[in-house]
Amino acid sequence: MTANTIQDLSTALSQEAELVEQFVDVLLQESDLLNGVDTLLELNQIAEKKQIFADRLEDSTRQRIEILQSLGLAADNPESPSTAALEHEEIKAGWDRLMTAAGKAAEQNRHNGIIINVHRQYIDDSLAAMRKTQRSNQLYDAQGKTKAIRQRRPGQIAG
Repeated sequence: MTANTIQDLSTALSQEAELVEQFVDVLLQESDLLNGVDTLLELNQIAEKKQIFADRLEDSTRQRIEILQSLGLAADNPESPSTAALEHEEIKAGWDRLMTAAGKAAEQNRHNGIIINVHRQYIDDSLAAMRKTQRSNQLYDAQGKTKAIRQRRPGQIAG
């Protein structure tokens, strides 16, 4: 195993920040789909992209932690650089970029979660209303008035 350097850490931070920024782009695409009338297939594709980024980000974070630890620059929280690491200009810049991108990702993910919950509540409410209508054996006609549903017997032809 080769010894890690400050440049290795700087590169790792830059790569991780780039991944998070790309992840934000995927979250924005998801938001556009959630706010539009696009297909479920496209949402599934976005979900797959998000999972790929989650896996890549996990690997990237693991690499950053290993480099921080090998350089003796991990803080009490091993995921964060120590104060000594942040004294290096390139490390501070990379860390700041990563934290900015991570904040954007967290906020966009929260926003998308709200939209998903609103959609889910709408669907749940719609299903509940339909179930209630089925139980009451009444439907609305074209004029908005309720009419009792005639129950057909098996084999009976509507007429």
